[in-house]
Amino acid sequence: MKIKVGDRVKFLNDTGSGEVTRIVDPKTALVLVDDGFEVPWMIKDLVVDAGRYDNDNEEEETGHIQEEVSSKKEKSSFSEQILEDPGPERIEDEEVLLAFLPDESSADFDAFLINSSSYHLKYTISRQQEGELVLFHEGTLEAGVKIRLGGYRPGNINDEEYFRIQGIFFNAGFFHHMPPLDVLIRVNATEMYDAGHRQESDYFLEKAILHTLHDWRKRPEPPKMEIDTEALKKAMYEKGDVQPERPAAKIVPQSTGSGIEEVDLHIQHLVDNHTHMDNAEILEIQLSRFRTALESAILHKTGRIVFIHGVGNGKLKHELRRILDREYSRVKYQDASFKEYGFGATMVLIR
Repeated sequence: MKIKVGDRVKFLNDTGSGEVTRIVDPKTALVLVDDGFEVPWMIKDLVVDAGRYDNDNEEEETGHIQEEVSSKKEKSSFSEQILEDPGPERIEDEEVLLAFLPDESSADFDAFLINSSSYHLKYTISRQQEGELVLFHEGTLEAGVKIRLGGYRPGNINDEEYFRIQGIFFNAGFFHHMPPLDVLIRVNATEMYDAGHRQESDYFLEKAILHTLHDWRKRPEPPKMEIDTEALKKAMYEKGDVQPERPAAKIVPQSTGSGIEEVDLHIQHLVDNHTHMDNAEILEIQLSRFRTALESAILHKTGRIVFIHGVGNGKLKHELRRILDREYSRVKYQDASFKEYGFGATMVLIR
């Protein structure tokens, strides 16, 4: 027998009793004891005395309903509790669903997001239009809760639309990692209005269009992380900014007469031996090479020039861009291709 909000309970290993006011997490509940204080208590140490739980009542099996339900159709508010306490163990029917309930008085549907799991869910729901996303709804859905997202009307009868649902599962305190939610749902207008595509469920009194976003019975195993401790130690003690070997500066001619020039500003590519130099001397040489290459590119009307400065402590990158802002306002710059250079290069665009 699961503990529900409103149950009258006794303490298994202590004297006294009270009423359950809130399910904090799968293992803890808040109990309003008879002397008027609200105290947290382990669910496994509570015994139902006399509460609203009725094993034969199908509505209570799905949880505590926050609003009255009509005899013909369930019209919900924006927040509706369907499962207060999933219990300390993960139940086998945990799932996250997107549902559409038809409105008999119009061509509209009520959209619902259902979370029957023991995890909370931070989510965004977007409608995909012309290759881009438009936000439909966002928020945090608590464990065991169903919420109404609002009204939805499909387009023309032959149209179809896509919803992208993304989310992160979490819980208070310790919890097992769950992979993030990222699902693309196709909504077809013809199927929406076809009663044959609607299904019965424990969440509504009438049949609804149901889309499963996450099913714990099909939960993938999280990837295992293997750390090479020796490689990590070596990287931590490595001095300077490690970069892959790159060829010397080169110019690739373009048909328009412009070109792409690549200049590596790592000191080992600029001088034969820099072991006797301090940081200020190294920076001066690097900036001198930068100015020379940039002036040459402007003179020869090179279209783009990439300066590879590495990541390091960010000093060279900062100085490079400060010079561009103050002395070369006629040119533009941006981060170079991440695929090619990571975070370690700046591309200058010469007008």
